Amino acid sequence: MIYAFGGYELDEALFELRRDTVRMAMEPKVFNVLAYLITHRDRVVTKDELMEVCWPGCFITESALVRSVVQARKAVGDDGVRQKIIKTIRGRGYRFIASVEPDAEESLNPFDTLPEQAQQLLACAAVIGHEFRLEVLEHLSMFPSARLAAMLEHALNAQVVEEVPGTVGRYRFIDPGVREGLYNALSASVRVQHHRQIGLALESMYGVHSTAYLETIANHYYAAALLDGKTDQAIDYTVRAGEWATAVQAFPEAVEQYTHALHLLELHDGSHTQPYGALLLELGDVQLRCGDTAQARASLLQVAELGCALGSTELHLGATSRLSMENLRLGTLCGWTDQSDVALLEAALQETPETRMAQRAELLSHLAVASASTEPHRAAALSHEAIALAVQVPQPTTQILTLLGRHWTMFGPDDVEEQLATALRVVQLAQPTSQPELALLGHHWSITDFLHLGDIDAVEHAVHAYTQLAEHIADASYRSVACSLRAMCAILGGQLVEGEHHVHEAHTVGSSLPHHGLLLHTVEPQRLFLYLMQDRRDECEQALAAWAPGACQRFVWRCMLAWLLSELGRNVEAHTQFEACITDDIRTLPRDGDWLASLSHLALVSAQYKDVRHAELLYRLLVPYAAYNVTSGPYLYHGSVAHYLGVLATTMTEWEAAQEHFDTALAMHQRLSAEPLVAATQYAYARMLSQRSLLGDHAKACHVVDSALQTAESLHLTRLVTQARALYQELTP
Repeated sequence: MIYAFGGYELDEALFELRRDTVRMAMEPKVFNVLAYLITHRDRVVTKDELMEVCWPGCFITESALVRSVVQARKAVGDDGVRQKIIKTIRGRGYRFIASVEPDAEESLNPFDTLPEQAQQLLACAAVIGHEFRLEVLEHLSMFPSARLAAMLEHALNAQVVEEVPGTVGRYRFIDPGVREGLYNALSASVRVQHHRQIGLALESMYGVHSTAYLETIANHYYAAALLDGKTDQAIDYTVRAGEWATAVQAFPEAVEQYTHALHLLELHDGSHTQPYGALLLELGDVQLRCGDTAQARASLLQVAELGCALGSTELHLGATSRLSMENLRLGTLCGWTDQSDVALLEAALQETPETRMAQRAELLSHLAVASASTEPHRAAALSHEAIALAVQVPQPTTQILTLLGRHWTMFGPDDVEEQLATALRVVQLAQPTSQPELALLGHHWSITDFLHLGDIDAVEHAVHAYTQLAEHIADASYRSVACSLRAMCAILGGQLVEGEHHVHEAHTVGSSLPHHGLLLHTVEPQRLFLYLMQDRRDECEQALAAWAPGACQRFVWRCMLAWLLSELGRNVEAHTQFEACITDDIRTLPRDGDWLASLSHLALVSAQYKDVRHAELLYRLLVPYAAYNVTSGPYLYHGSVAHYLGVLATTMTEWEAAQEHFDTALAMHQRLSAEPLVAATQYAYARMLSQRSLLGDHAKACHVVDSALQTAESLHLTRLVTQARALYQELTP
């Protein structure tokens, strides 16, 4: 069979994929995955099914399948963002959604050779679906069992249908195109009749309240209602199916069922009603659980507007609460929040009576988070007010949310111990609440705080706890973050191969997320730093070209970009970027979670250009934080603040201060077993000693740089090896 779609042809007989008649190179397993998805395009193909069919008898991890899907998408001009050809059905598998035209000559249909009654029987089966059960077909066709079996035998022999392996009494169409053709050939009235008969048959077989075939029954009544306008029964079933899918965490199915129900409600009563708003609120909730933030936001904003129009406080507050919780969640994971909800939150707060203390506390906390970057003092006051209200409410969830908001408003280089205590309190409160996502957010903050303080044992313990929890949550965001956290630990310890493996895992898992761009842009510096450490210049340049356009979104990324450009020798661009950052009034830059990383990267650039004036300014700003560490959230450990102070002091020729700072940095890096940072500090220390040239400095510099060189060679830090070797040769000509 030859399948044509979007300018491509997949030829099963010749085992090749062609574009405009040109054969395209493709790995056999990737071809098998693509072919199977095309031939089963009328349904979702589960990951387990794909692995069983395409890797028969082999034990493989899910990452091998994900890689093949990524390659299949790439081969046909698709990707994980657009998903115009292969769609990821979260929590289930994949579906081929592009329009397909089987080759006319190849697709001569064996169906035409079947007796007329067998064709009529299969037309009934086509209404049931791609797969159908014999007992349901009996209810629908009214043929005697013996006659039914004989006609199915004809269809089996003609290879129109096949038995589903490992089952009794279950069949499926071999070619989805045959089933589609049969269904489309039926008149609307016949389709309505059959869909309703199937629904009734399943009800009688499994009971009205059974969940076994709830989704299937809902789909049949929905299809009938679209054709004849009789919506009551279909609305009832689609809502129940959505509720059941939500209860078992089958969120993509819940989205589909709630969408069907909303469509029917709109046909029945319009979209300006309380029931419509309540159901749209449920849809927004499950869209969030699927990770589809953009669609969820659109749904919830519509609910908020509808709530205002109807005078429904419950709808308005429900939508606002969910939007704000997602803002807090994504803000924690990605280090960025959406300030556009401030007006919405203020309106919701005005509507909420003083007696509803829990809701007011949560709204105040969310408002604090939304306004933290633009009005930090107001945000701090709002957060204090939220905490004060929450302690009066015996609801752990309210207390957790206000604590998370408090951490967000405090997050920065000051009061790190208080931030850590807040994060640990979140974890403690969340454990007995059966809300693992809240515990994950607490762990997320605690990992960052432990890194700032230099407690590596606590970091590793929290990363392990995070990883264990993330495996049991449907939202893949947390699994992607867990991979990035493991990458951070590996890179910190000098295990670069392992670190790169986890970085790749994070991108593979994250690429299926609708908001993957924001999350992956946040963790992409891990890949850039790996490439730079190993002097993989071409790969670093390529990754930087993809990352740099989005760097303007955050000041810390602009500072990091200036440093990366300087390290790659792109001096004109680096200096331009540096000047753009440093001429912003750096003294009044908000001391938030990005502050230390921003100034530390500017410090490295100012040292490279021997910019004493700016080095002195940066030194004064950073020196109060010499005992702490620099991180990019929990995703990258940049080293001790003392290391950057040592570099700045060297630029300023403040030799004693530089020596003291390098000694402090070495002690911190050795305590953390951060071998790459130990070697980097030793190299900077040796350069300082070689420039100072006091009695004994030369011998000490030779010893220190030799130690840096040995460590760099053992860890394959190619860039540092080159730098340390050059300095050693300069010191020992």
